[in-house]
Amino acid sequence: MKTRFAALALATLALACADNGASVEPFAICAPPEEECVFSSECDLQFIGRLALDTTVSPQLWIFIQVNNQLPVNGDLSAGRVNTNDAFVTEYEVDYEGAASGSSMGRLQSVVPASGSAVISVFLQPPPATGEVVAKLRLKGNYADQSDFETAEFEIPITVCQGCLGFPGCPVGEVLTSVCPPTAGQSPIAVTCEAATTPTP
Repeated sequence: MKTRFAALALATLALACADNGASVEPFAICAPPEEECVFSSECDLQFIGRLALDTTVSPQLWIFIQVNNQLPVNGDLSAGRVNTNDAFVTEYEVDYEGAASGSSMGRLQSVVPASGSAVISVFLQPPPATGEVVAKLRLKGNYADQSDFETAEFEIPITVCQGCLGFPGCPVGEVLTSVCPPTAGQSPIAVTCEAATTPTP
């Protein structure tokens, strides 16, 4: 009985320590807001169009992703126990497949609270090519108790082109007042234009 109990305990401990790839998850690509590049803890709107990058304008695609932390708050201050399930995202890795293959990575510092969400900023840098590319994103970091996590792959289809998007512009008689993100030659992008003022004689 003791041997069987010990084996069961070890198996349970191993399962608890294993990263299931879903406790922290990239959830959605946010549509860039107009006026200011400011987000709450969630996307105000999700972007459901096709991501695109014009490599004649920019070598990278700047996107915003809502990340969810599905672990519960495990603190109990009345019992002297603090919450250790907040997730700290410290880096990301991307593998590219399709018209070209390769990889890229980046570092960041973002907190995704337990039972909550956060919007993070990610730069995608597909290899030089034209055509359809799938970016497979993984986030890495640690929880407040210092245990590590790595998310499951989040696939992001991208159309890579040359000369297809160009620089953002405004209709005749209007001026460009803001761009979010401030990276030309990509989709999604939010452009704000205002009527040009005429000098008073």
